[in-house]
Amino acid sequence: MALGRVRTVVLVGVLLVALGLDVALGIETRSLRAAYQDLGNRVREPHAGIFVPTFRTATLRGDSLTVGALARSGRQVVFVFTTTCPYCRASLPAWRQLAYDADTSRVMHVQVLGISWDSVEQTRRYAAEQGLTFPIVRFPERKLGVLYRARAVPVTLVLDSMGRVLFGHVGVLTDTLARDSVWPAIRFRPPAAKTVGKDSVARGP
Repeated sequence: MALGRVRTVVLVGVLLVALGLDVALGIETRSLRAAYQDLGNRVREPHAGIFVPTFRTATLRGDSLTVGALARSGRQVVFVFTTTCPYCRASLPAWRQLAYDADTSRVMHVQVLGISWDSVEQTRRYAAEQGLTFPIVRFPERKLGVLYRARAVPVTLVLDSMGRVLFGHVGVLTDTLARDSVWPAIRFRPPAAKTVGKDSVARGP
């Protein structure tokens, strides 16, 4: 009888250990899956801290405009869209309001612009139909859209004067998101360079 009890206790112990290992393995697997998913999102989607390339192109009106660089330590709010995207259309009220607020802002120089994936003619008709008054350009090369991580639209970006992303969002832009996320990013100022002895070094946050 004593030997039978010992075997039972050992068996129960082994089962409990196996169950614990299975639970731990499941938690570890979910954690790794979440980490891989987050890494994939950071590769595919724009996020604060990355730099996007500067490029110069013409607006729909024929004016020359540089995307990714702005004088006077200003900010660019960039909207990437297509003329057929329903989520882009749903974002138009918030985009119009942001453009209006930027034009009347006295806090800093803020430039609002749109980047269309579609042809000039399609985009021109769309802008006229929707009453879009902010400058609109197109990517001169499709690879720029990939570098801006704008393969899915709509995309909203806040760029500093050096092309650093201060805020990135893929999906519908709402007035609440503009108020709670876009404007705080516009007003954000990265830490200035600190001087050590004769050398000036830039330190991260």
